[in-house]
Amino acid sequence: MRICLTHYAFYPTTGGVESHLLDLGAELVKQGHEVYALVGSLEGSPPFEEIQGIKVYRRYLMNPFYVRERKAQLGLPTEKVVLTILREIKVMYESFIEENKIDIVHAHNFHHFLPGPALALTELHDQGLPTVLTIHEVWSEFICKDLLERTRWDAIITVSRHVEEGIREQAPHLKNGEGSACWQRKYAFCSETKEWRNAWARPVASMS
Repeated sequence: MRICLTHYAFYPTTGGVESHLLDLGAELVKQGHEVYALVGSLEGSPPFEEIQGIKVYRRYLMNPFYVRERKAQLGLPTEKVVLTILREIKVMYESFIEENKIDIVHAHNFHHFLPGPALALTELHDQGLPTVLTIHEVWSEFICKDLLERTRWDAIITVSRHVEEGIREQAPHLKNGEGSACWQRKYAFCSETKEWRNAWARPVASMS
């Protein structure tokens, strides 16, 4: 299966999410999957490289500093949705998915920082693309609650009970097995059945 992991940053940027992505991607490669990482640009790093078998693509549109600067030039706050930027991000994802024949997109922490990636993936989700969101931390800012209400995923994963409880407080409409997003405390890939599963234990995409 061709899996796209997507986040704002990746190794050699240091952080909990970045370390998680490197470990997760490397493990999926070992299991025989083709793993791609679509992440933010990083000064000193090339736009494409392969790290531990993960094909890493860095794009300016995934870099929060670049997008925030564009919005600042327009006199707009970070949480404001700018339709031109949103369209650019969606086209970027569409092209990437088509060129690499991606089967599933696994986003990380797209409930925070910027609205564009999550909203673009929600549009693609509604068009039939399997998408999964892993939430690594919870913040109290408006953008988190707003994005949790406006976005849709096949599964939402929290990395701890603490994070799960915080997200449930911000988005009480998300309940186990109800609505377009379901909860999964464990990682969505099941090594025994080789499937990504949501809280209904319904296959999101087969790995075979």
